[in-house]
Amino acid sequence: MKILFLMLFFLNVLLSNDFSQKKILSIKANEDPFEIIDLKQNNPINLYKQEALFNSSNINKEKQNNPKDVKTDFAILVGFKPHFGLALNQIYIKADQFSSLFMKNFFLNSQLHFINSKANEIYQNKKYLDLFSIDNKFHILNISNFLNYEKDKNKIYSQITDFLIVMNLNEFYINTTNFFITKTKSANALINFKIIDVITGKIISSKKIKLKLSLDSYNEEQSYKLILDQMPKMLAEIIDKEDFKK
Repeated sequence: MKILFLMLFFLNVLLSNDFSQKKILSIKANEDPFEIIDLKQNNPINLYKQEALFNSSNINKEKQNNPKDVKTDFAILVGFKPHFGLALNQIYIKADQFSSLFMKNFFLNSQLHFINSKANEIYQNKKYLDLFSIDNKFHILNISNFLNYEKDKNKIYSQITDFLIVMNLNEFYINTTNFFITKTKSANALINFKIIDVITGKIISSKKIKLKLSLDSYNEEQSYKLILDQMPKMLAEIIDKEDFKK
């Protein structure tokens, strides 16, 4: 009788564990890959009652005098913190290098039309980065190698910038969850961005994004490749879908 009772007890434990694991996996599978928080209401600058942040009078004149420039052109300024690095058990990449790899793949996936690298240098200014960032602890990331290089000096400034994207690579971390014999891992990226209409000098969008990606718990090389392949692509899709109407 005791033996039968023990057998039933252990069988019940095994079934309970299996059911619990299935519930956890089901929850993981249904989680959204990203979360977007619109910061319009929490922004210290009221997006609807703000004064111009850029002196855009000259840009307006240049845009009017350059009817050939019909594309919507984007400049970009990227800042990163030391927390935006990758740390797996066997793979460790410092924030500056990882941020660079992350943004390289962002540009490969984005459908936006960015100005050339030389013209974009105008916006690579710590003062601008601090002005549009959540704090002043970000370092400017050199992204010039990811933008087109214009050989013709007469064409360098022929693209008149319509919008400036200021991106904060705030934090990147790996979250590991152990549940009995099951282990799950996810990559998490916290990113803020603002979009500024350079013609009016005003912010048109301010958002906080949390990207999340499920990883292979036992294959770090595959997880590393998946992170750099999928997460910048997710970010590009989010920003590309912004409303850039003037």
